Parts: sequence; structure tokens; C-alpha cells
Amino acid sequence: MKNDVNEDFIKSIEEFSETILLNPDDAEVYNKRGLAYGYIGKFNKALDDFNKSISIDPKNPEVFCNRGAVYYFMQDYMNAIQDYSQALELKPDYTKAFINRAHAYMDLEGYTQALRDYMKVIELKPEFSEAQYNCGYINACLENYEKSIEFYTKAIELKPDYAKAYYNRGIAFYKLGDFEKANFDWEQAIKLNPELKIG
Repeated sequence: MKNDVNEDFIKSIEEFSETILLNPDDAEVYNKRGLAYGYIGKFNKALDDFNKSISIDPKNPEVFCNRGAVYYFMQDYMNAIQDYSQALELKPDYTKAFINRAHAYMDLEGYTQALRDYMKVIELKPEFSEAQYNCGYINACLENYEKSIEFYTKAIELKPDYAKAYYNRGIAFYKLGDFEKANFDWEQAIKLNPELKIG
């Protein structure tokens, strides 16, 4: 299956390359080819295409976000953050850029910055359970367990089968010494996902 997917992207790259020969100033085609290169792991070629796209059209937030994602997968988190920030300068309500920048901040253990970005995501998309969960997780990392529980609870309200949220809320209850609620949450987590291991 993966080889079939790769072949599809390789075919797309060939088609985009033909289009570029006919129209070398089409910023969006470079962006699309860059995405295809990124999907098959050719990150340097992807960067070249995103750079070219930006040189033609420096006002497209999507291209900065896409280039940021490539930097992220290359574990160049600072350049990723810089690109996500540029995308947000161009489009201040760009949820995807906030989420991606938060991931990069978390990998750098910049929990305060990551939390700020996820809070912005919640402001833009209050029903997005993953953002609620991640705010819970970050607060737990900062040892703000009561606040962590609030966010995990909201995540569970939005997504009642959210096993990870039950599991991590259980940890937060455990840290606060509420072993009964911790055990209840862990039992719920295991019911929802029997592969989870507690302890």
C-alpha cells in the first residue's frame, strides 16, 4: 500500500514538473510539488520548491506552514517555529499553524508557549477535543494538576471515548492523592482501549 501511495506522489511530481516547464512562475505548482516531495521524504527538494514558491508569492501563509512542517520533520524546530509564526502573521486565525507551532514548542519543552498556542486553538475551535487534551497534558507537565483535570474533563465531554484523556486525567488525580478517581479513570481508559497499560 505504501509503495502505491509513493508511486502516486512520484507521478504527481512528474506532472507538476511538466506544468512548471510550461509555466515557471506558478507559485502554487511549486507548493504542490513541494508537498509531494515532502510526503515521500525528499525534504531538501521540498524545501527548494517551497522556497521558490515563496520567492514568487511571499504572501501565501499555507506555503510557510508547509515549509515549517518539513523543517519540523527534519527536527529543525526553530526554523519550523519561525515559518509557523510567519504564516500566522499573514493569517492570524490559521488554526493549523497554531497547532503545528505548539507541537514544535513542545518538542523544545517550551510548554508555556505551546499552551498559549493551544489556548488560541480552543478560542478558534472550542469543540476541538485534541486541543483540550493537549492543554491538559501541558498543564500536567507544568505540575498544574487541577487545571490539567479541567482540560482533560472538557476533552472527555467532547469525545466520550477518549481513552488517553481518561488515562492522563487518572494520573493527574493520582498526583493530587485522589486514588479513587484515579482508579475510576484508569478503568474507563482500559475499557475503551484494552491495550493501555496502567502503571
